[in-house]
Formats: sequence, structure tokens, C-alpha cells
Amino acid sequence: MKNVKVVIGANFGDEGKGLMTDYFCSQAPPNEKVLNVRFNGGAQAGHTVVAPDGRRHIFSHFGAGSFLSNVATYLGPEYIINPILFRREYERLEKLGVIPMIYCHPRCLITFPQDMMVNQFIEKRRGTDRHGSCGIGIFETLLRSRKDSDISASTLTVLGMKHCQIDIDYYSNERVEKIFGVTLEQDEKALLINQNIRAHFNQDIKFFMDHVSFVDEKIFRHFNHVVFEGAQGLLLDQNNSAYFPHLTPSNTGIQNVVPYLDRSMDVEVCYVTRPYLTRHGAGKLPNECPREMTGAKPDLTNHINEWQGELRYGKLNVADLMKRCEDDIEPIYYFSKISYAVTHMDEALKSDLMPYSDDLYLSYGPCRTNVKKLFGEDDDINRSD
Repeated sequence: MKNVKVVIGANFGDEGKGLMTDYFCSQAPPNEKVLNVRFNGGAQAGHTVVAPDGRRHIFSHFGAGSFLSNVATYLGPEYIINPILFRREYERLEKLGVIPMIYCHPRCLITFPQDMMVNQFIEKRRGTDRHGSCGIGIFETLLRSRKDSDISASTLTVLGMKHCQIDIDYYSNERVEKIFGVTLEQDEKALLINQNIRAHFNQDIKFFMDHVSFVDEKIFRHFNHVVFEGAQGLLLDQNNSAYFPHLTPSNTGIQNVVPYLDRSMDVEVCYVTRPYLTRHGAGKLPNECPREMTGAKPDLTNHINEWQGELRYGKLNVADLMKRCEDDIEPIYYFSKISYAVTHMDEALKSDLMPYSDDLYLSYGPCRTNVKKLFGEDDDINRSD
């Protein structure tokens, strides 16, 4: 029977999905292959993993289980590839002694340098009304794909790199000026047509093509252990109108995974949270409060940056969390089981309540060896009603 784990963030991201993905990948026998699937988002998702030997990496294009030699990454059809950032991350992993095994669905969209530039130009102009974008061009890539639907990962192999050059007029006229009513500055226009940038990008595309294998859904036949790794969290889902416009343009819950699952599999969907809420970027944050009131320590990964500011904190409503997770899993509830993982337990306050589940994972540190699995009969922690 195929063993499937699905890791989903229960809140606004930064819950510990990388840690739990690494943990679940490590539970497979070391002599059996594991497929670690990135099923939404793109390079804006950073999942921090600390290996037992002390190596630390923030995974974006690669599965968070990649420190394990029997784990391969699959970039699913809803994943958005950024060849520039792919190359940088691959080279960082090489220095850590990791040679990733990467498969890519031919339908993956490609982010171009101009997507990133326009994303940053527009976000800067919003001033205090910024949407909280990461400046990596995810939304711009999606918008462009509606016009240039031919450009995808498969285009790189079939038509070659020369075809993958962008109509600059689309950005300077259609996209920015007509849609946003924004006129680009001369230095911005110069960047968009900079031939140096285009030449370097061609090199990045070639690097990407040389280091991935393109394969469709048939890949799942070859793995008995599959770990789906979600990006962002349920409260940032593109359909969560209550938090519009400060959302991510993707399905952050189970939706993208459902087509690959059936009742012949042993499926567990694990929703990850901290004992408190966090949010990076603009938008509503329920029960927002100073970090010190949550018990949280200073975060080592989410540093203050130009695009999203500093990490914000709030108190967690466990009943609300469980309701949105149960609503998310409802389409496959009849043949799967739900579990919860609470990370950063070393920061939990005595008054914090935990979600109830037959399977509950608690982590008291940043490494997979810090994860403890509790069963329904264990009652030595506070639980919600």
C-alpha cells in the first residue's frame, strides 16, 4: 500500500512545514525511495530545516526532506519555477554536500526577471498600502501566463531558450500602465530591456534544464512513500475572501493534492501550527499582540526585510484552527486521517491549548529528532474542548 503524508500549514505560514516534511520523509525505511512533492506556490516559500548533524538550509525549490539521500523532489504542475533562484539554491545545497534529485512537471510555469522587477516596482509604489508581496514575481507570472500560455517548463525543452523571451511592451504598456495606471520611470524601463540580465537568465534556464528531469504524473507509480509539502497556510489561500487582498495566489490546502489520492492509499493529512499565530507581511492578524505575550523567542529565519517587514505575532484560537482544517480535509475525509503538529513547543505557555487528534506531533526544537508523536490516549498535555 502506498504511504502518503500531506503537510499543510494551518495558519499564515511559518508554522514549521519544513520540519514536519523532513520528519515524515525520515520515517520511511532508508533503503526505500521517497518522493517529496512541492504542490503549490513557488520560490517565495522558505522552509527551514536543521539536520541532525547541524546543517541548516531554507528550502524553496527543493523538498524539505532533501538532506536525506533517499528523497527526491517533484515540482508538481501548480509549482512556479524561478530559474534564477533555483540555480542559487542548488549551488548552496552543493556546498552543504547535497546533490538534489529533481523531477519537474512539464506544466510548471516559469518566472522571468521582468516578472520580479514589475512585482517590485508596483509593490514599492503602494507605500503603506503594500500587499505584503515577497517581490519574487509569483502573481506577475500567473498574470502573464494568461497571455503567454505557451511558456512553461515544457517550452524550455521543446522550443528552446530563444523562444522564451518576453514581449517587453506587455510590461511597459499593457501590464503596468493600462492595468495599474502606473507609468514606469526611465531607469525601470532600462532594467526591463537590459540585455545583460537577459543573457544571464538564459544561463540560468540552461542550468535548470541540465539539472531536472521532466515527467508527468506517472512518476507516482515508482514511489511507495510520498510526502506532499504545502507552502504558505490555509488563511492565505487565494479563495479566503475574508483576508483579501493580502493573500497568496495559490491553493494552500488539500485541493491541489486531491487528484493524486484514492482509497487504496494510506493517507494522513497533517496540519501544522505553532502554539501561537504568526504572520509575515501586511493584512489582518487575529488577536495580534507583542511577541513577548506569546512566549515566542526571536525568530532565526524571518528577519526584517524590505518586502514584508518583521514577523508579527498573535494568540491562537484552537477551535477556529480545527474548524478550518476539518473543512479543508472534508473532500477526502472518508478515506484519510487527520493529524496535527505543534512546533515550537519549547515556547508554549502553560495556558496554551492543543488541538485534539488521534495523532498529535509535538516538536520541542528545530530538528526532526525533536519531534514526538502522541496518540489519542495520551492526556499529559492541555487539549481543546
